[in-house]
Amino acid sequence: MNTTFAGLDDSEVINDIPQLLRILDERYETAYLRGQENHSWGVLPTIARSSSYSGKNLPTFTLAQERDLLHRFRRHAYPQNMRVLSEWEALFLARHHGLPVRLVDWTTNPLVALYWACRCTQNASEQDGAIWVFRRREENKSNHVDVFSEADPLRLPGIRLIFPFYPTQRMVVQSGVFTIHEHPWIDLRKLQASDYDVERNDIESGEVLKVPLANKARLMMQLERLAINERTLFPDLDGIARGLKESEILKANASNPISGSEIT
Repeated sequence: MNTTFAGLDDSEVINDIPQLLRILDERYETAYLRGQENHSWGVLPTIARSSSYSGKNLPTFTLAQERDLLHRFRRHAYPQNMRVLSEWEALFLARHHGLPVRLVDWTTNPLVALYWACRCTQNASEQDGAIWVFRRREENKSNHVDVFSEADPLRLPGIRLIFPFYPTQRMVVQSGVFTIHEHPWIDLRKLQASDYDVERNDIESGEVLKVPLANKARLMMQLERLAINERTLFPDLDGIARGLKESEILKANASNPISGSEIT
């Protein structure tokens, strides 16, 4: 099967930051990137991801549930801003705060993507990381989605690149963009050009780069020196606290290689 993303089975290995930047400079005019802690994970919007509660696997959310949840989110979020959120603003904030929706996060900053690929939480269980990269379809650049005029984001067909307005500082510092998915259960590992008409699919082609587990701690230290860390990427009190802890762990172990699971 010829998928849109190359390198799924034999990914190029990232050993240092200059190598990553050189790959992007040589292959992409503009790259949209997503870092993931586990190389074996596909790319699915949160609405299509499985979850569990009290040890039981739960079914994924339906599109009808998504619309209902966003409606309720807009109602309950009213006291935060003393106004009704627009549909796009509600969608961005819902994704930001963990509500299952059809958006996938990407970034235009390769160092941000590398940071996410190097993190090791309990969910990742010490695995090689991955950086997904795609180029935007050239012929669709003049037909971009305008979040100020498009009325209903949940009616957009295909897979479209979304340049959001930024209701939170986190989205600003992480250079965030999104893709929005009409059929969120199509894993990008299996995406083929024939799945959508050209004008409904902004992803032309891409690849998956591997970040070996053995390189993660060293790369995290390099990112720390470049001020790419939990503290700067999550500029709220929770992020500051986690970032200070993360920085201390990295400094304390700079001369003693550590496993990724210690950086949580």
